[in-house]
Amino acid sequence: MDFEWHQVMRRLWNARNDESCELLNVDLPARCADKTHLQRHHITTSYFTRTDQLDPVAYADVWRKFYPDAAIGGSYPIGMAGFKQSLGTVLNLQQIYDVNAQLLPRYPSELSAVSADAQWQAPGVFAPRCGDHEGLLSTRTYVNQTVPVAGVPTNYVTGFNTWLATGNFAAYAPVGSIPMGVPSCP
Repeated sequence: MDFEWHQVMRRLWNARNDESCELLNVDLPARCADKTHLQRHHITTSYFTRTDQLDPVAYADVWRKFYPDAAIGGSYPIGMAGFKQSLGTVLNLQQIYDVNAQLLPRYPSELSAVSADAQWQAPGVFAPRCGDHEGLLSTRTYVNQTVPVAGVPTNYVTGFNTWLATGNFAAYAPVGSIPMGVPSCP
């Protein structure tokens, strides 16, 4: 992450970190480019996230960095990297959504900040398992992809609007429930 931050994000994209995060991570500013770290420790406003469990950009990084043997016919079965990436994504999103029960008690200053803000609401999450990197630029990912919510196929736009209206929405496609190429992933 440190190499990627300095060589790609900073030099190539002229990326900037969250200033409050950089002040707390002077020795490791690349940590502030980690979306999971930011979601868990630095975002204090309400937000809705759409994260594909098989995002090909993140998936390629996981495959290359953590399962190098699999790419050359090594010891990992086909699909193991994808399965572990999906499982990790689901667990992270669930913890972020369940912020009061699981996350904030570990960080009392965040709990007190959230508790003092009457406008705060838990993050909304939409997490299909369709292998797409983006979710806003095409009808296919914004409207047509669905995840099961109480047995009802629900799309991103409905999930987001529900979250805006009610302040409560968490939708996951459990690992393995939406295999690549089925109608839920048009």
